[in-house]
Amino acid sequence: MMSVTVLALLMVGVMSFYMHVLKGIYVVGQRQALSADIRSFTDELIHNASRANQCILYLSSTPADYADDTKRLAIDTSSDPSLHPAGDFVVFVYYEFPKPTGLAKHRIRFIRGYFAVPNASGIGILRKVEMDFTGTTTGGVTAVQPSQLPVETLLTNYWNVPATAKFTNFLINVRGLAQSETLVTSSRLFYKNDKRSMTVTGQIFESNTNVLTQDWKTYTESFNFVVSTRS
Repeated sequence: MMSVTVLALLMVGVMSFYMHVLKGIYVVGQRQALSADIRSFTDELIHNASRANQCILYLSSTPADYADDTKRLAIDTSSDPSLHPAGDFVVFVYYEFPKPTGLAKHRIRFIRGYFAVPNASGIGILRKVEMDFTGTTTGGVTAVQPSQLPVETLLTNYWNVPATAKFTNFLINVRGLAQSETLVTSSRLFYKNDKRSMTVTGQIFESNTNVLTQDWKTYTESFNFVVSTRS
């Protein structure tokens, strides 16, 4: 009887240790996944922003928030220099070089945008949209010619055209974080500093359960970095 009791206690100890080790392995895996996601996101935005000619910020990817150029969250410090715009949809614009002779301004050859699709809790997918206006033919499909149309018009006209607009899910379970001194009161992912630079700040979650449960299976990491366009 004594032997059975001792064996049972040993088994309980072994199982407890085993579960502790499994939890530790899970924690390390989740932390590594979060770090990899943040590193990939940071590297891509810094790389793409540094090659863009223009950075435009909108409140969201809902057409009502980018349908015309009055929806741009342009920097306006005339009333209060401490206020900065914030939004969940940033668009990097790439011009055609060299500028064709006789044109007053550069044409747009490529658009790359990142937009959050939050749910009621403010957490959702970060998606990427890319629109090709280079006029090149790839796989039998010819891209739209470079255009002088406003960015808002191009977004509206080609958002639902699969041959031109390509969408991918970039991050799962992401949400923006609130910052002070902004033009909006709710949390956003992108904050415009000036015409060339923008702060990106938020949190990503790694979990196989509801990210709001806050149990041991839910892990989150915050990120905060600045990107700048070349012109």
